[in-house]
Amino acid sequence: MVGPDVWARRVPPVGPPPPFDPEVAAALAALPNNSPAEVIAAALATHGPLPESLPALVKDFRDSPGATEPTDDDLSHGGEYAVTRMSVPRSDGTGLIELVVCRPTTDAAMPQPLLYAIHGGGMISGTSRTGLQEQLELARPVGAVVVSVEYRLAPEHPSPAPAEDCYDGLVGFLREAERFDVDPHGVVVVGSSAGGCFAATVCLMARDLGGPEIAGQLLMTPMLDARNSTRSSYQLSGVDTWDRDCNDLGWMSLLGPGRDPADASAYESPSLADNLSSLPPAFLDVGSAETFRDEVVAYAGGIWAAGGSAELHVWPGGFHGYEVVAPQSRIAQRTWDARSKWLQQLLQP
Repeated sequence: MVGPDVWARRVPPVGPPPPFDPEVAAALAALPNNSPAEVIAAALATHGPLPESLPALVKDFRDSPGATEPTDDDLSHGGEYAVTRMSVPRSDGTGLIELVVCRPTTDAAMPQPLLYAIHGGGMISGTSRTGLQEQLELARPVGAVVVSVEYRLAPEHPSPAPAEDCYDGLVGFLREAERFDVDPHGVVVVGSSAGGCFAATVCLMARDLGGPEIAGQLLMTPMLDARNSTRSSYQLSGVDTWDRDCNDLGWMSLLGPGRDPADASAYESPSLADNLSSLPPAFLDVGSAETFRDEVVAYAGGIWAAGGSAELHVWPGGFHGYEVVAPQSRIAQRTWDARSKWLQQLLQP
């Protein structure tokens, strides 16, 4: 909830929200009431509207219960991966970017492809280990090295810091590609939610700044449009697990309270890019009952309109994070299968 006159937005006409898939709805109902939307709704009721309440809302969000981050032993998958850490410099000389490197220990064709993973967390939370188990599952069939970046978080580090860390992390790692037996022509940037935003941004930056070469972008339920004014963002308000209030908090944290999101750059909000040509092949997916639905569909359409390659899936009845909340559901299994098959077709044609 943004206070009056902070951002002037016209409310589009919408019907009732699409229903949740029964399996994922049942899994969600069995959880404690601590989805991001529920946490932020309670915080808004306590602290009042944005932008004044932004620091308190960020604190409450970060303090809410979440998944336990995997240890090195967890990430090793019983010795299947060697897990190490390395640091690479920021391009502006202000410090180092930490990377988690997970390299297959089994004999494989050399060099190996790279999945460069960018975690989610609404711009304001998460670590380089968030969601990394799932990325390793995607990497297994293609024998890829997985590198996850520890980017700086908003609002303490607003734009452009997070996106620049993500880009610089990839550039810095690829300087060491030969050391890790990584194929510089087999790089796929993968991100979920806010990580999907930064993954798309890294691809835009690589195109505009002369590299590095990126073979594909895997954008899983990406957070792309800072304006937060699509029909789905209104239709799923108070319904999706990440709703308009959460979105306002994330984007305001990234951009700063004084900025109109409509003035965001393409590197901040990829949906605002004027030019989506010459980008690597893309995979995009989203749930039909998800806040990000319309912006993801529009982004795929923009890539097609520019003559690019994109595979788009809109999963019926999916809310934000359904494939993590209900991983054994049929819709989640179909989702992960589609992601994996696209990756295999890209890297093993």
